[in-house]
Amino acid sequence: MADDVIVVGGGLAGLVAARGLQRAGRKVRLLEARKRFGGRAWAAPFAGDGRLVELGGGWFDTGLQRGLRAEADRYRVRVEPAPSFGCARWYTDGVLRSGFPVPARAGGDLERVLVAINASGRAWTRADSEDVSVAEWLAQLKPDAATRDFVYGWCGLMAGADMDVTPVSALLGLVAEAGAVFALFSDLAEVFADGTNALTDAIAAELGCPAELGRPVIAVSQDSGGVTVRAADGVSLRAALCVLAVPINVLPEIALDPPLAPVVRDALTDGHACRVAKVWMLATGVPHGMLAAGWGTPLHWLAAQEPAVRTADGDAQLVVGFAIDGALDVADDRAVEDALRAYAPDARVLATHSHDWNADPWSRGGWLNPPVGWATRHVLERLAQPHGRVLFAGSDVAVEHAGWMAGAIASGHAQARVAHRLLAAGFGAA
Repeated sequence: MADDVIVVGGGLAGLVAARGLQRAGRKVRLLEARKRFGGRAWAAPFAGDGRLVELGGGWFDTGLQRGLRAEADRYRVRVEPAPSFGCARWYTDGVLRSGFPVPARAGGDLERVLVAINASGRAWTRADSEDVSVAEWLAQLKPDAATRDFVYGWCGLMAGADMDVTPVSALLGLVAEAGAVFALFSDLAEVFADGTNALTDAIAAELGCPAELGRPVIAVSQDSGGVTVRAADGVSLRAALCVLAVPINVLPEIALDPPLAPVVRDALTDGHACRVAKVWMLATGVPHGMLAAGWGTPLHWLAAQEPAVRTADGDAQLVVGFAIDGALDVADDRAVEDALRAYAPDARVLATHSHDWNADPWSRGGWLNPPVGWATRHVLERLAQPHGRVLFAGSDVAVEHAGWMAGAIASGHAQARVAHRLLAAGFGAA
């Protein structure tokens, strides 16, 4: 007997969608390419000392992202404030600065630019058709070089790409959601005390439907009677509907019949723009609780985590940093140390740990950053609509909180409801 729905992808969106459909009485099967659940939300023991570190998504703000809070409360997953910061370092206009991010003479310029971002962000809506890059939009304000680098560093954290391909919506949309430009600094408010795995494993344990790990899907075809999902091992499965809950940079690897519209297919060939490296470092010589950001240096954002630990080399802190793809070889400890020293000249890196999401065949990039040009072609809006019997889910296509774990959860709930309605309306398998 064919399934009602096959869910492809065991990240947060796929887990939530499968759980919701199963609880609604539907016959569901989940297929996941990896040997684990969670997708781009994944905590692992740090290679240096065994502490749990988030290799993928880790931060959130339950004050804004209430759906994530509901899931955490449901499974009694502990949420705690993100580590507090003890000092600030900035690399702007080629200079390392402590405390204030720009020279005193540029203080008024920094205020002027932040006020402009705040005003434009509060007026921004998803319906806005302006499809320009952060670089182009900010250049219209003619900021001082240090002011520009300060904004670039923070926006680079949210975007994971160069500012000439990052749409200004990545900047203004965040301000619109939070109501203030301070969201650039405060949005990373909370973390899971026991890692993201605490939530993904809890949802997986409650699925109540078949869930097959290590089974990547390579093709989904559909006809008037249902869908056929073909796995890489040659097994074909039949269902009325399919929920594709995979990162959109992976979609080109799955043959769809019928194919997506040419405008969407062409956009997905290049994929979204976030190609970022996240690296964890155990390091000495870093100011206690240091927060740092800037531009024109390999690491554009980093933060030291509490508590410090005693090592034979002195007190060491875990430091997490981000670098745009190609800016830093995170597998080269010496290069990582040199990059950290741009902010902490006395730093010494004892160990590093990272996962290459860009080379990972089941992600092919980081979180969502729709490049300039996607908005005017309505790429994401098209993916939010059913493609016949195929529905797309995930943080990349989420209508709310796109790019965040909360977006994946919201998308999973939404597409489960759509699938349930279609089945109730007689959209079953023939």
